[in-house]
Amino acid sequence: MGRESLSESDRLFARLVVEQGLVTSEQLEVCLGLRDGLIERGANPPPKIGELLLRRGFLTPDKYAATLHASLSPPTTRAPSAPQPLPPEAEAAGRNPANAVGRYVLVSRLGAGGMGEVWRAWDRDLRRWVALKFLKGENPAELARFEREAQTAAALSHPNISAVYDVGHHETRAYIALQLVNGRTLAAFPRRDRKLLARLMHDAALAVQYAHDEGVVHRDLKPHNLMVEGTDPATLRVYVMDFGLAKQTAGGSSLSASGSVLGTPAYMPPEQAHGRLRDVDSRSDIYSLGATLYELLADEPPFSDSNVLEILRKVVEEDPRPLRKVNPLIDGDLETIVMKCLEKERDRRYATARGLAEDLDRWLRGEAIQAHPPSVAYRLRKFVARRKAIVIPIAAAVLCAAGFGAWALSANTRREEEKAAKTAALTDKASQDRAMKLLEAGRPAIDQASRYLYDRNADYQELVRRVDLGQKQIEQALEIAPGLASAHFLLGRAWELKGWEEKAEACWRKAIELDPEFGAPRFHLGRLLLERTVTTMLYSEGESRADQLARMPE
Repeated sequence: MGRESLSESDRLFARLVVEQGLVTSEQLEVCLGLRDGLIERGANPPPKIGELLLRRGFLTPDKYAATLHASLSPPTTRAPSAPQPLPPEAEAAGRNPANAVGRYVLVSRLGAGGMGEVWRAWDRDLRRWVALKFLKGENPAELARFEREAQTAAALSHPNISAVYDVGHHETRAYIALQLVNGRTLAAFPRRDRKLLARLMHDAALAVQYAHDEGVVHRDLKPHNLMVEGTDPATLRVYVMDFGLAKQTAGGSSLSASGSVLGTPAYMPPEQAHGRLRDVDSRSDIYSLGATLYELLADEPPFSDSNVLEILRKVVEEDPRPLRKVNPLIDGDLETIVMKCLEKERDRRYATARGLAEDLDRWLRGEAIQAHPPSVAYRLRKFVARRKAIVIPIAAAVLCAAGFGAWALSANTRREEEKAAKTAALTDKASQDRAMKLLEAGRPAIDQASRYLYDRNADYQELVRRVDLGQKQIEQALEIAPGLASAHFLLGRAWELKGWEEKAEACWRKAIELDPEFGAPRFHLGRLLLERTVTTMLYSEGESRADQLARMPE
């Protein structure tokens, strides 16, 4: 029926938008059904599947344009491209026997790296341009890693991953024939358009997610390994390159010894910089994607130094400067996305590369992102852990004051909340009862999560899940009774636990406004402001006091 009449470009378009996470398979099925119905009613020619996705609002115009370009002129990922006439420069290079490498003719050198050099070459059999990558030297370990790159990359078929065509040896040198991407790396890409950079990183993250789904971790993502092809901003395509350090998550490999450091120091996560290669997983790639985006936005990597060992030390022990302290023009939500990727603790990063891509897409659409900045309490706790000899007395005083205040208030907090409920401007007794039931249902989750605020071993994702459940019930109570001071107080506690101090502060100020005698929000607001003051004093990057502390011995 209608689906059999889909053109090859339409089929590719449908596959691309689903693979890249731009639409769901259910949304695609809806539009395929609409197209079938139009054909049954005599539509000739039937609409393109992309046009239907666009009309239904499932696909944005910019994503439609980019994917349409890809489907009309797809990269040669596995099938040979149409034979081309012999280019003059290939013909000229072919006259020199030294340029012959099997069926390939070396035309011009594109660059060289730590493991080898790359040439622009002409495939005389299939009559197409390729990138021919040679391995330097004859080290058996490097040769094994080089061949693994070919095997790993050859198994990946994605529109944003460069394809591998061939593997071979010429005289004493091993080579890989790769898809030639006519473009430049993100290291040399213009950095003025932040939305364009975010879109390119969104696409790269989806390609990395595809590799993760196939059981492959890249382990060396950086601006030099992400190439951009094209000149029109609407149709630019990013390619993930160089799987030379890729790790198969299924099965083992003897190529990486425990304690060795593989990758590029400025972009590698702490677990990799520390040499704990068994801890390197998909979340390690997320850190590297974040480090890459950090450099694109700040025009400098998260960590830099002329000494490689010093960079590795910083990666393991220090936090990068907040992005907006380097570039104040960066949007706060975009900073939050980047800094979440760069968390030292793997569990605090995005769980998947797709999660990163989805938040970048939300930011591009102007929607609320899912990530949230780390709380003042968490940042203070990290600082105490790293500067124990300096700040333990101050931090202990703050936390002891908070703990004593909490104990002193615990006896009368419930009584004050009940009083606040009685004085709230509720429409009727039934509404008051419903609101209080919702409030009591949501309170345990908030109380339980609060107990884990300073617990280093707490499961942060589980904490957020519990807070979300309680917060929904508290917000429902406020819909019924917006003047309920105790609900604003509990909502503030929920926001603080999730890292949104500004929202917590607003809720507590609202609770105090509704009931000036309500002590609990006054205490929590005071504690928050005290912690913020101490953190600013001791933790602010770039401040002279912080620089002095950083130079002091542990």
